[in-house]
Amino acid sequence: MSTSLAAPARWLFGATTDLLFGCGLISAFAFLALAIDGPAVRAILPFAWTPLLLLVTGIPHYGATLLRVYEQRADRRRYVLFSGLATALLAVAFVVGAHEVTVGSWLLTIYLTWSPWHYSGQNYGIALMFLRRRGVEVTPFAKRALHLSFVLSFLLTAVMLHTGGSNVSYAPGEFDGTVYRLLRVNPPAWLVSATIPTLTIGYLVALSVALHCLLRRGGLRATLPALALAASQALWFVAPALARYGGVWQDVEPLGTDHATYAFLWIAMAHSVQYLWITLYFARARGATSGSAWGVKVLLSGAAVWVVPALLFSPAALGRIPYDAGLGLLIASVVNLHHFVLDGAIWKLRDGPIARALLRGEGAGPAPKNSATWRSKVVWVAGVVSVGVWCLSTFEQARGLQDALAAGDVTRAEGAAQRLTWIGQESARAHAALALLHQHRGDAAAAERHAQRAVELHAGVDTLFELSTYFHQRGQSVDAIGSIERALALAPGSAKLRHRLAWLLIVYHRDDPAAAQRARSLAASAVEDTGGRNASYLHTYGMSLAATGDLEQALLTADRALARAIAAGEHAFVDLLRRHRDGYARALGR
Repeated sequence: MSTSLAAPARWLFGATTDLLFGCGLISAFAFLALAIDGPAVRAILPFAWTPLLLLVTGIPHYGATLLRVYEQRADRRRYVLFSGLATALLAVAFVVGAHEVTVGSWLLTIYLTWSPWHYSGQNYGIALMFLRRRGVEVTPFAKRALHLSFVLSFLLTAVMLHTGGSNVSYAPGEFDGTVYRLLRVNPPAWLVSATIPTLTIGYLVALSVALHCLLRRGGLRATLPALALAASQALWFVAPALARYGGVWQDVEPLGTDHATYAFLWIAMAHSVQYLWITLYFARARGATSGSAWGVKVLLSGAAVWVVPALLFSPAALGRIPYDAGLGLLIASVVNLHHFVLDGAIWKLRDGPIARALLRGEGAGPAPKNSATWRSKVVWVAGVVSVGVWCLSTFEQARGLQDALAAGDVTRAEGAAQRLTWIGQESARAHAALALLHQHRGDAAAAERHAQRAVELHAGVDTLFELSTYFHQRGQSVDAIGSIERALALAPGSAKLRHRLAWLLIVYHRDDPAAAQRARSLAASAVEDTGGRNASYLHTYGMSLAATGDLEQALLTADRALARAIAAGEHAFVDLLRRHRDGYARALGR
């Protein structure tokens, strides 16, 4: 992407670079890799390490907008309504949302709903840019049809996002376990059943009409970038939404619900790279900076807006909500909303400098001199510290905390938790996990101390789940079940929690007919929600069937669980499943 501006006028940086990064084809390779062997991809790059990729893709793409609006005095004055007033309003909303859950939930909802349109609008704008740059006559009718296809694909995603119980997730992170929640519209089922097919048909018709018109005017070669962008749009939003709505192709990992958040991370990174690709071109056309200096600036400024609020509003400073319990999500919501607002103002193809650079391949005009030297120094210092904090956080979360907890290394886990506290990321869930680890090691006092701190910080879904395991290890059945009951009240749609409660009821109260029947109902719904793909859920369902006297179905369910575990390579689980399966068979006299 460092190719000079002497690249062919039909392309920005050249065919390969533009198709891969600008037209989203790189995301197709990620989609293919996840579809072929998602577990291998996740083994190479576990979820815990993905923040390092976001550091060099997502974080700079926010910085690119900040640099575009705030670096030069002329730009700050030109966009003062957005760079000043809108920014101040969002800052106030953030402060209020950090203390009022309802306000934070509204910010989250607006962010998640707007996000697919932000991605779609960028794809549409770049498609138009390429068509005009390559000399394809875009008639008003063709333009409206193309625009309609992007709008309908967005609406399809929005409807799915706001449908109750939907597993469609378009955020690079989980929010069910936080204090904030998505305020879904929850339209009635009959309306959704009518709307989804209507939007799908409309999308296919509009896209077909647009492509037909464009191909007639320009031919395949000239319209290739626009075709690639339309394909990216379908791959990013339409295909996953329809697959999850219809419950089809759920074994194809990028289309399934089980790893939706991980799959979306690759879409988010592809979008960010696309944004950096076009903003770098504009910056070079403007003659404002060299590519390397620009890259450092966007990285540091982007990191600062993500990390500094986390330091200032941690529970030990001005806030009360832990980072993993919602503060991080609130920061993501406000930073993205700010990004969306600024983007809507600065990237307009009808704007003079934008049109000269992106449509005609000319210089965007002389860049004004930067007079904000003290601002630059502040950003540099804050940015360097923020990048360091981001890297330290990623390392301590993945290597220091998660790996240490998995290995039972209490000393390393305690150290990692302490260092995360120093950078504003004290975690109730980590304290709950440490309580469980100390319990395993027989240190009851340390276990109790961490359990109490976990509850003090945030008794959220994940924390309550960990505490339930802790109480189960101590043999405190009432507290173990009570913790999961509280968690389920916070997240009634969680299959994981329903399965866990069903398992605990079977373990402690299998001889109580009412408890066994409730366990059976909970386990059945967890299996149904996950499409019968989870061997552990099937195993618990089989136990609940046996506890309610339905041994025939228990045996059939045990066979399904065993087949699933073998297919997934869960060898340690297979022996347990075989023992239970053989027990059901013996009880039936087989």
